[in-house]
Amino acid sequence: STDVAHYCRKAISIRGFMVNMSALPQLKPIKISDLQQRYTRAHITQNYDRIAHGVVITKAEQTADAPFQHDIISRARAHHLNNPEAIVSHWAAAAYAGLTYWANEAQVTLLVESGRHTSHSRLQPHRQAKPAATATWTPDPAFPMLRCVTPALATIQCIKDVVRGNHTWFVHRVPGLAPEEIRSIQLIDAMRRCTGITPYDVLSSGYGIISARTLQKLISLSDPQADSPQETTLRLIAFQVHDGLSTQIPIYARFPEGGYPRLLTQLDAGWRAYKVGLFYDGIHHLDRRQRDYDSMVTIQLHNMGWDTLRITHGMLYNARELQRNIAARINARKSMP
Repeated sequence: STDVAHYCRKAISIRGFMVNMSALPQLKPIKISDLQQRYTRAHITQNYDRIAHGVVITKAEQTADAPFQHDIISRARAHHLNNPEAIVSHWAAAAYAGLTYWANEAQVTLLVESGRHTSHSRLQPHRQAKPAATATWTPDPAFPMLRCVTPALATIQCIKDVVRGNHTWFVHRVPGLAPEEIRSIQLIDAMRRCTGITPYDVLSSGYGIISARTLQKLISLSDPQADSPQETTLRLIAFQVHDGLSTQIPIYARFPEGGYPRLLTQLDAGWRAYKVGLFYDGIHHLDRRQRDYDSMVTIQLHNMGWDTLRITHGMLYNARELQRNIAARINARKSMP
């Protein structure tokens, strides 16, 4: 079972790509020059935040540890007002595709014809050279002229940021993998889950940007069914224990006994051949009703011959110990007559 926060918003298709219009920010940035026609400077200062040079948005609550006060889509919209011909790329484009993790902590990057610039200001975007014939789409009904790179290219751009250490986040250690590789696999999982892009889409978009050998390794370890970074980490740890690991395994039971089969639960990972299953239990599993339900599911699975382990955040800190515990369950099943 997954964390409350998932890799991506549930999305609908626009021009073959995925976007959830209802999840786009409701507040829209506006140029100060437009507001000055209606309000005094004092009113604007009191009620609006500067989000880009010459652009403001209705004040937001301060977020203590966030590097940016406003979400990345709002910031991309603001920079679009100042740079209408530029193309939104990297993390903002990934956010438009539905990514909910990591993007809001990143700077907006625009692809431009001229004036390349690496920004160290909250009010200015990164500006990178626009490659010829860059494929784009227009995901924002409120800003219909705002163009983004495709989800597959955004994935490649973000992976490049991760590999270079330009954008990081906490990851648990996985034996044999570097932190940058774990982050990249989490990102690929997320974008495949959000948008339905294929390994071929990622490989072809990465041509000339990231080595095919690096991408092939990362893609081979990815899975489009993961719902959260913790599930990705758990899968990478469990994958090393024994061949035959499956993910998102549906388990059906008859309710009442003898009735029609109904979905009881879905294992986050497991080995069907040995009936050993794994759950990742996020923070919402601390709720009393959820714990009661989880206990009922565990009993039902036991009655059906499954041996299940519920993994929590703290258990991911010791991957080797977790692997030993999982291996012991599989070995016990192997030795059964």
